Amino acid sequence: MGWINGLNLSMGGMGNTKFSFYISGLGNGLLGDCIHECWCVVGISIKNRFFNYKEHNEILGFGEVQCLRDSLDSLLRDEITEDVVLSFVEPDIEFKLNTALDLRTLKNVLYVKEGYGIQDISVDLVLNLTGNGDYYILPFSRREIELLLAYLNKVIPQLELQWEKARS
Repeated sequence: MGWINGLNLSMGGMGNTKFSFYISGLGNGLLGDCIHECWCVVGISIKNRFFNYKEHNEILGFGEVQCLRDSLDSLLRDEITEDVVLSFVEPDIEFKLNTALDLRTLKNVLYVKEGYGIQDISVDLVLNLTGNGDYYILPFSRREIELLLAYLNKVIPQLELQWEKARS
């Protein structure tokens, strides 16, 4: 299940999760003075044997989409030295960017098998489900981060073009 021209991933782990992410364009406020004031219509779908979630709404601003893209790029280039949480105006989603971690330096770790000392970067997509603190976390590996970044790099110029056409 997914949207045409969106990002569709089959993620391993428990439940064999299907993840779809789609930005269909700019929503209301398209003719604002600045593209960064525009909302993006975002579709997110997460489905596995334990969880079924679907959202299609204006939940990210264009500037937030750019910030996400730039932050993922920096994480992949090892330019981020501490974990970062990207929270947005709409509290529905957060992205937690986790830097690489040398497990051998942790005081509470007694043994690390040779070749397994570094935990690679990751991103946790946190869905805030209700106002009482319920949430769902979907972890992304390096490869899944690369695919999300590639999708954002493809869609951002299309959004800019949509805004320019609407302004003329």
